[in-house]
Amino acid sequence: MNNSFLGTDRQNTWGLLALVNFTLGGSAAGGYIISILSDFIPSFSSDLTNNFKSIAPLLMILGFLGLAFKTKNLQNSFFMFKNIRTSWMSREAFFALVFVLASISDHLMSEFLLTLIALIAAMGFLISQSLILYQSKAVPAWSLYLTPLLLFFSSIYGGIGWILMTLPKPESIHGIYLFFLICILVNLIVWISYLYKLKNINLGIYKNKVSVKYIT
Repeated sequence: MNNSFLGTDRQNTWGLLALVNFTLGGSAAGGYIISILSDFIPSFSSDLTNNFKSIAPLLMILGFLGLAFKTKNLQNSFFMFKNIRTSWMSREAFFALVFVLASISDHLMSEFLLTLIALIAAMGFLISQSLILYQSKAVPAWSLYLTPLLLFFSSIYGGIGWILMTLPKPESIHGIYLFFLICILVNLIVWISYLYKLKNINLGIYKNKVSVKYIT
């Protein structure tokens, strides 16, 4: 029996293209959810979020292209839809497609059913995206129970940023700022909780080198 140690290498699987997918796709879905919820705020006109709703599908498409280019061959990207029953990445791609089609149709026709479909697809997209990382058991920092919440609320936070940049009259909507502030505080609480949990578990996250023992 020979006991040996292997030094681990920095992973490079989740590069820039994956970041584009998580950032643009996540903020598109998160912003759409917030824009729909904002409709229920008294004295706030839903028309104020129309600018964002018009670019949300584009953001999702750009994020999805990041995922497609990650396959190195665009033809291979169609295989992402073939394993919806068991793969969270396939579910993410499916919900992204449904969201784009439903949100574009809703923007053109303003039908409640299309809005509902787009909203459900946005929720499904964020859940799928969050569980992709959570199910990556080989990365201990991602397998924490707070990871899905962290990804979900970070996407909400990113979506709020897009909405604020596209609001036509920021001086006339003070009512919505309190709602946005609550969402941002929730995101901050989740981040602090995640970092505290990460710091207090013995995963070796902060070590410069992690050794893996194997038996031959």
